[in-house]
Parts: sequence; structure tokens; C-alpha cells
Amino acid sequence: VTHGYKYGSTFFIQEFYKSNGFFPHLRFKGESLSWAVEFIEKQVFPDLPVVLYLKNNPKAPGCSNANFDVWYEFISTHSNSKVKFILIGNEEVDKRIKDLSNVLIASKFGGDLPRELALIQITYFFMGMASGPCTAAIYSDVPYVIFKNPKHDEEQMMIEMGVDDKFPFAVGCQKLLRINESSKLLSSEFSYILSHVSRADWIGRVNRYNGIFLPN
Repeated sequence: VTHGYKYGSTFFIQEFYKSNGFFPHLRFKGESLSWAVEFIEKQVFPDLPVVLYLKNNPKAPGCSNANFDVWYEFISTHSNSKVKFILIGNEEVDKRIKDLSNVLIASKFGGDLPRELALIQITYFFMGMASGPCTAAIYSDVPYVIFKNPKHDEEQMMIEMGVDDKFPFAVGCQKLLRINESSKLLSSEFSYILSHVSRADWIGRVNRYNGIFLPN
């Protein structure tokens, strides 16, 4: 605990943003970024990459673990969306999800923690559960929708965010929803980002801020 706030609090960033009107985004460079770019070019194009983090910690029930039935229904429903879902993280994920034709498992292609965080940095957008890896999305300009069990850290999250579904420093299409996910809600948020962030927007963001070139 630091200054009365739990480890992982965003208040330091919130104060910096309030004072300066911006905050420095997390950036991954070097080999990790090069691997992420090559992965997307070889394994995803011409589809759009959506990085998923599906938390699954059996020792921490109620702490924003993914509902696999819901995620399976959502992902399988969008098999024709010209999107590839990229699973990151080292938790065990339901085999039904891993076997879907529109799902790629980053670790099978050499993904490790730095490489997978770099994938978040250059993804079209990020979806998943509130836990460590989602920090790379929260402290970035990447569109995201993150789900958190409303009873998990309930008091702390009210201090951090009040009743809002965005951090004060969030930009367009960045949400943290304190609600249990459903297939309908996942599809709604997915469709919203697809309709508000074009392929050109994504390519421009990635190339402009990462010093790389992804083709259209």
C-alpha cells in the first residue's frame, strides 16, 4: 500500500494527467516489437488482430476470471468478421476456444510476456478480463474493453473511477466495465469498436507511434 492506495492504483497517472494534460504511454521496443509485427503480418493479415486475455485462476474465484461459455459463444459467433482473435497469457483456456478457426494462441508462435505485451501495443483493439496484462492496454492509446467482476475490489474501484466506465485519462473507445460479461454484451462492445475504428485508423496509429510500417 502506498499513500493509502493499493498496489496497482492509477492515481499517480491520474494526477500526472490532470497536471500535464497527457501521460507517457507504455512502449515496447526492440525484439519484442519486431516479433509482434512479424506475427501480425504473417499470421493475421489480411484480417484484423484483436488481442484477448482470458484470466483463469482457479485459486482466486470471483477475481474476474473469464466465463469460458460466454467467450466461446461470442468468438464462435464472429467467425466471419474478418478478425483473428489472439490469445495471450499462460492460463489454461477452454479447449473449445483454442480450437476455433478464428483463434490464434500467441505462445504457440513463440510468444512470451514481453512479446505478448508488444502485441497489445499494436493490436487493432484489446478485449479481456481485468488483471496484470490489461495494464498494457490501459496505459496506451489502444482501443479496449476490459471486464471486471463488480464485486472484485469494489471499494477500491469506486475510489479509482467513481461511477464512470472510463479512467479520466482514457481516450476514445477505451472502457473498463465493472459488470459480468455476457455474449450479447461482448458482441455489442466488439461491434461498437469495429464501427468506430477503421482499418486506416489502426494502421495510422501503429505506424505513427511505433516507428514501423504496417501495410494497408
